[in-house]
Amino acid sequence: MGKSYYFFAASLGMISFDQKPPMTVEEYLKLSKGFLTEENFESMKGLLTGKTDDIKTSSQALQRWIVFDKSLKNEVASFRAKKAHKNPDDHIKGDSFRDYSLQDAISQASRKENLLEAEKDIDNIRWEFLEDLSLGHYFDVDFLYIYGLKLKILERYVNIASTRGAEVFNIYKENAAVLAGDEAYGKEKKLLQKQN
Repeated sequence: MGKSYYFFAASLGMISFDQKPPMTVEEYLKLSKGFLTEENFESMKGLLTGKTDDIKTSSQALQRWIVFDKSLKNEVASFRAKKAHKNPDDHIKGDSFRDYSLQDAISQASRKENLLEAEKDIDNIRWEFLEDLSLGHYFDVDFLYIYGLKLKILERYVNIASTRGAEVFNIYKENAAVLAGDEAYGKEKKLLQKQN
């Protein structure tokens, strides 16, 4: 059994999807540094900064997350490529396996007219996976990894809600619409510009 982090885990506030995070990912990393072993902290840092290829860990929960997240990203990329009439294989990254069970959920999310709501649906898939992954992990390092990943999901929407985040998200939305050949979005944008 691995090292337990009773005090640190117990000091963290409860979090749920669609709420404001109790702290930023950066604050969480600073806090973690004082409690985690050097190896676990380096894994946490890689995990929360998106550098998962560099992580060397014996944590099965962390390994399962890395495979799942890569698979989800690949399924989203594949779906969007198909929608834009491009070869999906050109957009698959890494050597992770394809998880075809995710295709239905991704297809449902893509039907949303509001791109932000579609992104939330995809992040909700991540959240549910993390919930399942957390079963049996209460005071161990896996609990702390999962907590950090949940913070990262929540922080994303705080950033989008900021003025600069909204600007970046709108650029992303425009680029996605152009790639998908979404003429309706172009018409909607012109109508909004006329009203302003």
